[in-house]
Amino acid sequence: EVDYGIINLYSSTSILLVAFISCGVQFVLNVDYFKLPKEQYRKRFSNSIIIPIGIFLFLTVIFLVFNHPVQRLIKSNFLFTAVMPLTCLLVLVSDIVFGLIRNREKHFLFAGFAISKSVFEVSLSIIFIVFMGWGWEGRIAGSFITLIFSCFFAFLLFREWGFLSTDISLKEIKPVFKYGLPFIPERLAVFFMFYSDRFFIDYFEGTADVGFYSAGAQIAIILNLVCHSLNSTFYPYFYKRLALDKPDYPGLRKGILAFGGIATITMLGLIAVTPLVFKYFVGDAFKPGQK
Repeated sequence: EVDYGIINLYSSTSILLVAFISCGVQFVLNVDYFKLPKEQYRKRFSNSIIIPIGIFLFLTVIFLVFNHPVQRLIKSNFLFTAVMPLTCLLVLVSDIVFGLIRNREKHFLFAGFAISKSVFEVSLSIIFIVFMGWGWEGRIAGSFITLIFSCFFAFLLFREWGFLSTDISLKEIKPVFKYGLPFIPERLAVFFMFYSDRFFIDYFEGTADVGFYSAGAQIAIILNLVCHSLNSTFYPYFYKRLALDKPDYPGLRKGILAFGGIATITMLGLIAVTPLVFKYFVGDAFKPGQK
């Protein structure tokens, strides 16, 4: 239970940091993909990446200087705390490449990349936890190594698509920062609504209770996966309409209603089957998570 709690504290902290490291760059790049000519998008892409890299370097220094307080907060060790900003940067790069694969309508590449990534991560976690007995360290290490390989593959795709350029200028960076900055509060809202509760539980009840709570929250992960799948379908639809000179607001409203309707039906179904899931599929040690 404690190990599972530590994993969730670590991942929740990562979600918080990604909000700052990304600075909304992934959203700007997705909209501009449909809006800018190829050569201009190439410059926009390369200059956009400079922003998260700069923030990552700054946060790495902060995490090295304040390593021990952060360790106490997330119950981690020196190594995993120090590489957390790098982990968040890798998460962002992974998000960007998935978004671009989706925008380019490479359906089989998207499916193959996503499935391979998941299988590789699960395999590493099993090796580290079951065979090497690493506990929570094994789960985080498996995820970190998977992100490294994913980002190497992403770099190859970016180069093949001609998105990498050495033409870096402050003039190109400024508009990306300007348009991406408002997305930070939106990402922070996601963190505070869905992930900040782990830290309150850890402070008042203990890390083991975070594990119990997170086990129950895994049921909601099913809804999150459905929403993520819907994102993969609807995001290109939204981005194309936002990229128009006059945004297609009626089309956007229809898409939002369809998205919300499917998510609501899934949520109601999960509420109905949750007691059965805990009764037949969840170990006794985590049964308190149902409460």
